[in-house]
Amino acid sequence: MCVYAKERQCGSFEEERECGSDNSLRGASGKEGEQTVDAWKKKTTLKEGRMLIPGGTPFGVRFYTDGAMICRVEPGSPAMKAGLTEGDLICGVNHEKINDAAGLTKALEKLTGEKTTVEFFREGKKRTVNVYADPDSSGRGALGVYVRDSLAGIGTLTFYDPETGMFAGLGHGICQSGSGTLLRLGHGNITDVRITSVMKGSKGVPGQLRGLFCPGNRGEVKRNTVQGIFGQCDKKDIVGNPVEAARAEQVKEGKAEILCTVCSGGPQRYEVEIEKILSFEASGKNYLIRVTDENLLALTGGIVQGMSGSPILQNGKIVGAVTHVLVEDPTRGYGIYIGNMLDNMS
Repeated sequence: MCVYAKERQCGSFEEERECGSDNSLRGASGKEGEQTVDAWKKKTTLKEGRMLIPGGTPFGVRFYTDGAMICRVEPGSPAMKAGLTEGDLICGVNHEKINDAAGLTKALEKLTGEKTTVEFFREGKKRTVNVYADPDSSGRGALGVYVRDSLAGIGTLTFYDPETGMFAGLGHGICQSGSGTLLRLGHGNITDVRITSVMKGSKGVPGQLRGLFCPGNRGEVKRNTVQGIFGQCDKKDIVGNPVEAARAEQVKEGKAEILCTVCSGGPQRYEVEIEKILSFEASGKNYLIRVTDENLLALTGGIVQGMSGSPILQNGKIVGAVTHVLVEDPTRGYGIYIGNMLDNMS
């Protein structure tokens, strides 16, 4: 058994690609714009006057899974014969909880080839299989899998909530590549990032913010949800004045701004347009947005990976966050409604 490299210092999350880009203009229902804004009023619990401090600063996330995630299964191995596959998250061996790759190694060291019960998560559902762990050269049990227990990447802070001391970022969850299944969080933290370069986006090739993780721990990640990551951080690290969170009926199609950091000098405001308000049900895809700011287009080509979580502002209120880029047109992408993020923060 082998543990892959745990993290990298720059770029988007290694397991986030499908969650951070999209070729489609469809919502969860498969039909664009199926619900109207009137439907939003019944489903959001956002109260009038809720104040948030917009983010726009990049951060690095170190994410540790609640278990050991299979990255590769050796052909003909006990794991393959038992039906285990890439992306499965091993959480138990013989009813002993597995928290990480080291825990899996320790559990396998006790085995000598007998039938072994392996518990794992696949597509969010817990499953169990029996595996006959073949002894390796040392006589210890081996499944024939490569696993990892952590990943790292760059995203953007959406807001800090002075009422709760919580932060929100990304606007979408950290997911497995391919399946798009939300990863189970063991623990995680965020740290400051220094942006070093931008890979400009073009048709068919998503761009990317590149940077270096700074020393220190800025906050703890508490939740990984389809509406973003949430956690606790110290207010002294937060800069900016609170603005009101917009209720659904206050969001309009038309001009808006995003707040993001793509070069030195901190967060800057860039002009965008909310082209269409889409279905409320589509997680992370409540708005179709288009970058219109010439400066941002010159710097990045539009929306790039790493900008996920950049707050969207309209008429002095925070209305949501950038979540996806359209691969075939990087000037356009999706945004999530701020009320959805707040509803899923606690």
